[in-house]
Amino acid sequence: MIKFGFVKYFAVAIAFIFVSCEESTTQAVRETMLVVDASADIPECQSGNEGELVFVKDEAATLVCSDGEWIDPSKQEKDTVYVKEGSKKIYVSGKLSCETVSLPDDSGIKIICNGDSIGVVLNGRDGDDGVDGANGRNGKDGKDGTDGKSAAGENGGDGKNGVDGVDGVGCSVRDMDSIVVVVCGEDSVGIYKEACGVKPYDPETHFCDYRDNRIYRYVTIGNQIWMAENLNYEVDSNYHCYMDSCEKYGKLYTWATAMDSLAMFSDEGRGCGSGGMCAPVSPVRGICPEGWHLPDSLEWVALYNIKKRSPYALQAIGYESWKSAEDSFGFSALPAPFYCKDRFVGYASDFWTINQVDTLYAYHLYVYENAVGVDRRVSKACYLSIRCLKDY
Repeated sequence: MIKFGFVKYFAVAIAFIFVSCEESTTQAVRETMLVVDASADIPECQSGNEGELVFVKDEAATLVCSDGEWIDPSKQEKDTVYVKEGSKKIYVSGKLSCETVSLPDDSGIKIICNGDSIGVVLNGRDGDDGVDGANGRNGKDGKDGTDGKSAAGENGGDGKNGVDGVDGVGCSVRDMDSIVVVVCGEDSVGIYKEACGVKPYDPETHFCDYRDNRIYRYVTIGNQIWMAENLNYEVDSNYHCYMDSCEKYGKLYTWATAMDSLAMFSDEGRGCGSGGMCAPVSPVRGICPEGWHLPDSLEWVALYNIKKRSPYALQAIGYESWKSAEDSFGFSALPAPFYCKDRFVGYASDFWTINQVDTLYAYHLYVYENAVGVDRRVSKACYLSIRCLKDY
């Protein structure tokens, strides 16, 4: 089985460079992104670094060098995949489809993705014949003395024929469910069919929130599909992050924000804020990505009942406060406490449900060190994590 790990670096730009095959077949080059502290540290965008990416820390932005200027791909009208072939850019919207076409003289193949050529792989060629050896020179006459003899030079030997060059290995394209694999002999290159902004991802295990081009991992548990990471979408500035690490723990939101009470994305949670009653009917999208929704209490119960109410099955492994964690499903709940009354509370995972108790309180899923349930209430003004469930 061929496995491809494209996202091993911090914000990686994948570029495939196909070169002529004289003594080998094909080469894949993986380039890491330049990281700078501020905009003033960005190098000049020129033809020499066309298609390269840079991450600016103070802006938390990824920029691409394109036609003499640095642009933010997340603000472009269509997804952009940059293939480094001179200054060429390949624009891809949605799925990527690739094929190979033989060159007219059968000297190799051209690789075409979404109608554009991204490179050529040439067959190897025979080596040239060796040059004939030169004739040897005659020896000089011997000096006077005891009847010197002429030394006869020997003819030079014939040059050997050159060794034939190694034939190029034929290449093929395998179009799989989530990736296109270009195979040349023992070498192979995988190209994911999906891109989140400029970042490729495997749709078999991840999905893209196109609002901010953030990639999330997901898992299938029973007949449910869950986000395997906490939501980290910035609706506004009203949120908190445990240990100031939103990337690891996600953001913490109030119930009103989680329900999208201002109806920014849907009308299902309109008016569901603190201090008032509403009547939400599942599914409620809330601030989840399109196609996903906030779980209700019964959906949470269905999740942990699969392992007979075991909290250990949901807990991420590797944390001191959760010594018995099993993470049986890959749900990977983190011991990230909720935030309430100017402090973080406990060492548990706490997630919002859409179910409210009254005007001030709502129910939440709690995963403690040795307990799990949704029968406890918490103030709607507190800040909790969000895990979204895929729409059925």
